[in-house]
Amino acid sequence: KENAALCDQVFRLQEKIIGLKEERIFLLKKAYQLESSAKHSTEFTEQNFHKNLTSQNIQKSAAVKKKNDYINESIKAKTKKNVNPTVKRKTLVPVPVDSSGLPVFPVNLGSLSVHSLGEIITDRLTFHDEDLIYPVGFCSTRVYGGLSDPTSPCIYTCMILDGGNMPIFEIASDTDLETSISGDDINIVHSELLKKINQVVGVEVVNTRGRGADFFGISHPTVMNLLQSSPGIKKCIKYKMTKFEINRSGEPYIEENDASLRFESLQRSIAFTRSHLEDMDQQETLDSTTTLRDLLGST
Repeated sequence: KENAALCDQVFRLQEKIIGLKEERIFLLKKAYQLESSAKHSTEFTEQNFHKNLTSQNIQKSAAVKKKNDYINESIKAKTKKNVNPTVKRKTLVPVPVDSSGLPVFPVNLGSLSVHSLGEIITDRLTFHDEDLIYPVGFCSTRVYGGLSDPTSPCIYTCMILDGGNMPIFEIASDTDLETSISGDDINIVHSELLKKINQVVGVEVVNTRGRGADFFGISHPTVMNLLQSSPGIKKCIKYKMTKFEINRSGEPYIEENDASLRFESLQRSIAFTRSHLEDMDQQETLDSTTTLRDLLGST
């Protein structure tokens, strides 16, 4: 009987163990299924999150780009509206005018004085270019170094004459009326004057690169503004209009410090060059004396 009871007890324990194993297997399967489902759900949620975030960033970037493009286009449109690339800006000096609003001559601009603007020629293209007008009858005077003595002031008369197909530019000295320099190239005419100055001094005291338009004064902003206000200017098809700004600072007009244009600058250049040459001569004399002494001492 005891053996039978033990066998029954063992059998029941085995059944219980088998049931627990099956329950354990069921629970493990369930846990695995829940874990897989949760992992898949998390991955799906992360994918959706990144997808939505990327979509939002793209939309935001597109909106920012659209806004920037709009701003850039507005700036470009405003720039095109306010700035004309063919119009240059220069500052001019106000000139006295009469009761009719016409300038009172001569127009004094430092060492340059303009006595007549002349007449703008519209039927010949060689009498203007993109930057300058060459009116026939234009007359100005400038104080500069004389041809006989560049250290003394001289008044040069600059005129633009009608040469037919080309304008003729002439520079004449008031101290040597028989000698004038003329030609159809304004820069070459000015360059010839500078070469004569160097020849008289005996050494190069000024750069001979011609600046004829500046010497005559037709490139001066005030003169250009007066010419642009003259009749016929719109018929000069090659000329590009220049936009001027009036000098309202109240500061006096200061001429360009160039030895090829100003008498005072030329004098400084002459004095400096001569002083430099004298120093070189003294140094050469000193070197020669020292060499002679060395030779005598060695003997």
